[in-house]
Order: sequence, then C-alpha cells, then structure tokens
Amino acid sequence: MAIERETNPDGDDAYVVTREHGSTELIDAIAPEWTALCAEGPCDEPFYSPAWARAYVAAFDPQAAITLITVRQHGALRAALPLTERSVGIGPLRLRWLRSAANTHFPRFDVIHGAGDLERVTQAIWDHLRSWPDWDIVQFDSAPDTGVAWRLLELAGADGHATRHHRPDACPYVDVTQFPRGVDEIVTTRPIKLRSQLRRSLKRLRGLGEVRFRIVDSSHPPEEIQDAVDALYRQEASGWKGEADTAILSDPATKAFYDLIVADAQKAGSLAVYQLWCDDALVAAKLEVVHNGTTYELKSSYDESYSKSSPGHLIKAWSLAAAPDLGVSVLDNCGRSDAHKLAWTDLARPFAACFVFNRTRRGRLAWTALFQAGPVLRQRLARYPIPTFVKRILD
Repeated sequence: MAIERETNPDGDDAYVVTREHGSTELIDAIAPEWTALCAEGPCDEPFYSPAWARAYVAAFDPQAAITLITVRQHGALRAALPLTERSVGIGPLRLRWLRSAANTHFPRFDVIHGAGDLERVTQAIWDHLRSWPDWDIVQFDSAPDTGVAWRLLELAGADGHATRHHRPDACPYVDVTQFPRGVDEIVTTRPIKLRSQLRRSLKRLRGLGEVRFRIVDSSHPPEEIQDAVDALYRQEASGWKGEADTAILSDPATKAFYDLIVADAQKAGSLAVYQLWCDDALVAAKLEVVHNGTTYELKSSYDESYSKSSPGHLIKAWSLAAAPDLGVSVLDNCGRSDAHKLAWTDLARPFAACFVFNRTRRGRLAWTALFQAGPVLRQRLARYPIPTFVKRILD
C-alpha cells in the first residue's frame, strides 16, 4: 500500500491531505471515522456511508485498485474521497481514469466532508490533485450542486483545466408536512387532471378487492423482510424493466449491489419495503431506506396487469399518508426528474456527473474524445462494440 501526504500551509490549523493506494481495506480502516463524519450533517444520507462505497466496489468493480484521498485537521478526519482506478486505452494513449466509488445507482455522491469544511476541504483536495501529475480524468457520478465536486470543477476551470457537468438533472423530493393525513384527502390536493385520474384508479382498484397498504421493516422477522425484497425484485423483472434488461435481476452485479445495501440497511434497522395489495395480489412495491426523518425510494415495482389503476401513484399516496407515523417529514424520490415524480412536487436537488481533465496531453485528448469527437463517433459506430462504461458516458 503506497501512502503520500501533503500539508497545506495553514499554520496550526493545517489540513493534511493523504493519498493511499490499495484495496477496500482502505475504506474499512476508516469506516468508523467516516460514519461519524457523515453524522455531522452535510453527508448524513445512506448513500454517503462507507457501506455503500464498499458495496459498489464489491459488486461492480471487485478487481479495482482503490485510491483513497483523506483530509485531516489535528488528526481528525475532515474529508474522504474513495476513487476506483481504470487504465483505458492503448500504449502511449493509455489513460489513468479515477472515478468516485459510486455510479448511477447512487442517488447522490460527493466528497465526504464534515460541517463547516466545504471550502477548505475543496481547496485542499484541489491543491493536492493539481500537484499530482499521475492522473488524466477524475469523474464524480451523481454529484449534488451544493457539494465539493461542483466546487472542485470551479477551481479546476479557473486553473485552466477542462471540466464538464454531464447529463445534469435534479432529484425530486416531497415535503410530507404539506400533505393532509389519509389517502383520499391526499388525492384531493393534486392538480385536477391527476386528481381525477387517482379517484378513478382508487375506485377501480377498490372494486377489484380489498386494498391494503403494508410496510415490512425491521420489526418483522428477517425471512419476512427477505421475502418482501425478493417479491419486489421478481415483480420489477416481470415488466418492462425486465424486457429492457434494466431490472435488478437482469444483471448479477446490480443484484449483488442491492443485496449488499439491503443487508446493511436491515442491520441498521432502516430498511422498509412498502407494499400495496389488492386481496392476495401484490399490486406495487417500493424499496426504502428510512433515515433521519427522510425515506429514500431506492427502487419500485408494479404489476403491469393493474396499470389502469395507476399503481405507482397510488402507492405514493399511501406512502405519504403513512409517513408521519414513521417520523418521516421528507420523501426523497431519488434518481432523475421523471414526470411521474414531478406530479407530486416542485422541489428538487440538482446533480450531475462531474469531470475534471488533467492538463496533460492524454487529458486533453480524453476531453476531445469524450465530449467533442466522441458523441459523433458514437452515432456513426453504433453497431460496433464499445465498453459499457464508456457507452453510458457517451449516451
């Protein structure tokens, strides 16, 4: 394991930046400190935890070399940035590509940092990256606009480095306190078109049988929780996501990742599976992590034979009705700003994939290839095989 340190000249309040190269043991070694840092506030969400970073590497890139950049002040951890390393290209054109230990299955991910540290941590990390020549691309997936990654791009751009906010979007969230209690009452708050649709859907579903909403959480036996998770996996795969090969069960790596984060949430007592039933038929389900007054909707499924009953909207209404009893004041939809999510809120958190390119010949070539010539070639060479991770960037 290689270790390099750099102290920023700030006197007694110096921020010490350390770069270590190794495996996931680096994450495990600072996991307690990392978890405590998240609890300070700016990164107090499930997907910033070391368990999620470890799950990403184990499921999607188990052979990856890890670069861990940490920032300490007076010995205390103030920031952590886990990066996976890729070597891409041929011969002298081979790139060293560093990517945050996260992907599109993470609603958000950023440099893990504590309260009040954003500006100094950002400057410390950028000073370190700027003085380290042995990289060509640094990539952050799903980086929030209020975090370190976006600020790093500003500093890098000011220093003449090529940067890119790629595929910007916003993650919708719902302020639960703005809704009344009760499903029928919640329906009345929606715009007229959706309100009429939901009333018809409720009437249709109730006409088919007894409708009930159920939450399977840590108060249930482990085998019952696993049955609920497995039912959601199967239901998701039975519909259009299965046909499009985007369901959890369509990809062993994705299945492994969700199994790991489900196990971690179950251990923490934060896992919940919301279910909407009509008699003995599972109409819809949601995989949730409930943390610090927020419920995070990680995955959802529905039985397409009930599509005329708007199962996605109905389970949302029941989720909002149940939220106060769970101590939940915010429902985070996670992911992109899809129309069905925006039907319930006008609140959203912007995010984007963030890229910084080094001022090396290879870095400049990578910028041109990915974001200038690349998209054109992608269209012209559509029938030829392209590495999946590159295809996802260029699409």
